[in-house]
Amino acid sequence: MLTTRASARSAEPPPSQADPFPTQIRPMLDEYCAKCHGAKRPKAGINLAVFTNTVSVYREPKVWESVAAKLRAGEMPPEGKPQPTSAQRDSVLQWVQKALQDLDQSRFVADPGRVLIHRLSRTEYNCTIRDLLGVDTKPADTFPSEGGGGGGFDNNADTLFIPPLLMERYLATATAVLEQAPKDRVFFVKKGLFGTERGTARKILEYLAMRAFRRPVESAEIERLLLVYDRSREKGQGFEVATKTALMAILVSPNFLFRVELDPKPNDKNSSRMLNDYELASRLSYFLWSS
Repeated sequence: MLTTRASARSAEPPPSQADPFPTQIRPMLDEYCAKCHGAKRPKAGINLAVFTNTVSVYREPKVWESVAAKLRAGEMPPEGKPQPTSAQRDSVLQWVQKALQDLDQSRFVADPGRVLIHRLSRTEYNCTIRDLLGVDTKPADTFPSEGGGGGGFDNNADTLFIPPLLMERYLATATAVLEQAPKDRVFFVKKGLFGTERGTARKILEYLAMRAFRRPVESAEIERLLLVYDRSREKGQGFEVATKTALMAILVSPNFLFRVELDPKPNDKNSSRMLNDYELASRLSYFLWSS
């Protein structure tokens, strides 16, 4: 299970527990604080009128840390202004302190939910191939139709299976798009520039694998791809054909066909972790551009 932070819904007051802010805290703020810290020309830039419930307080903890400090020091309201009773002051201070304490992430329920490995949908595949290789023929349109995810969405991981026919299409499509790709999107490094043809193939594979896998690629992964290149050369294939054969291995790899986020503790149902930068960027990118 993966998460960028604790479940957002855990920050909401439980339905069974009424939020005391509107009925207990807001009236005291209106009576003793609104003249100086209302919407019109708020002193010190602190506008308490914008806070309508406890969740809105959570969004501006620094403001309420300042409020608590002023209350403890007896500096708010200032001398000469109407003053709350000691009981009222203590009530607000206790509430602020509790609200700030509740922001401690360790008090939230760590419930990131269930995250399944996500196969690229047809739309995502088309857009990814376009941006990776410059091929805009929408090759995935020939793939079997996606299972409906509900609400008109076609990227529900629960319905994105891989039937045998789809695997055959992946293989055929990988061959076709590499033939259609402009030479400068594949062979962007001149042959021999890195000493040998194999050195040039390595640079091509390193760059395209990193983009296709949406993360840095380990040297062991590159060596496996170069093994495909080497075997192709041994069979008599030329440099370009052998390099494309290795690139086909990238395009049918689970690391390309799936948006992979590996759970370090797959058997621990209560475990969660922060997404790394590449995983978060990939989620955002596919959410915005399907690529």
